[in-house]
Amino acid sequence: MCSGRVCQRVIGVLLAFVVFAGPVVAGVPGPNGLSRGGLLLPGGAPKDFAPGQPAMYAVWHDKGSWHFRVTTANKERHFSGTIHVTDGEFLKVTSHGLEPIGPKHDHWQVGPGGKTMKFDFKTDKGVDGINFQVSKGAKLIRFDLRVDGQPRPDLVFVGHEGRHPAEAVFALPAHPAFALVPVNPIGQPKGFGAGETARYVLWHSPTGWHFRVTTANKERHFSGTINVADGEFLKVTTHTLEVIGPKNDRWLVSPDGRTLTFDFKTDKGVDGINFQVTKGATLIRFDLRVDGRNMPERILIGPNGHEPLDGCFALPAHPAK
Repeated sequence: MCSGRVCQRVIGVLLAFVVFAGPVVAGVPGPNGLSRGGLLLPGGAPKDFAPGQPAMYAVWHDKGSWHFRVTTANKERHFSGTIHVTDGEFLKVTSHGLEPIGPKHDHWQVGPGGKTMKFDFKTDKGVDGINFQVSKGAKLIRFDLRVDGQPRPDLVFVGHEGRHPAEAVFALPAHPAFALVPVNPIGQPKGFGAGETARYVLWHSPTGWHFRVTTANKERHFSGTINVADGEFLKVTTHTLEVIGPKNDRWLVSPDGRTLTFDFKTDKGVDGINFQVTKGATLIRFDLRVDGRNMPERILIGPNGHEPLDGCFALPAHPAK
């Protein structure tokens, strides 16, 4: 157990520190990074996107990859444009539903240097699209998306909320992370108990933040980081962690008090941490992994067990009811 303004006691061996990016803010200064209703958050497929709807683009990011799709209702439409990587390049590009031959020949091409991709699709009722990944050092993805040759930002839907960019030419962070989850985390998820399928449980109470992990009949590896934006950890306590032996559970708060790194091996029981943060803190940024994988479907938040869209997400540091 450790407490105090900054935890100075190391349990187990030293874990590598992680440098965090800020919360997701779309694009660049000016209108490119804004939607008509606020900031563009690219995490998760647009909730209202479905095949056969009126002409529309869907653009989103999840689990380290970018995706964009187009669809139409009963009339063929022409979708074309470019996607450019700033300070990086395309690593992997795969097609979704494209017709490689015939009168509706859909095509895309990455240019020399791997930085710019051009596409040209003719779509009728179905769903066409592309998935892609970019290099680690890439900073921005710049989109120029056209419908029948015209800029139509009102037909572009970005992220789970499906917001429209202010212009048809817009930019998003190449590696978005820590999107703010619109959920009330106050209260423990209902029905949570030891020995369930491998999962994280996360909630806030009057005494601070709590997170737990559990598994059924197989040992699982839970690891990740928790970062405090505009503040630091005040008090951290453990819940049933093993500090010695082959299942040595480890955690460490960085010297600046802002980042907690953890590494647990759990089998049937429940392990976890409780913590409080300083009054001025604005966000808590979580990066939670199961067996080293990004598995948001194994994370439950608040009394209703909300699942985030990505294993990297953020919540308000001091949530209000």
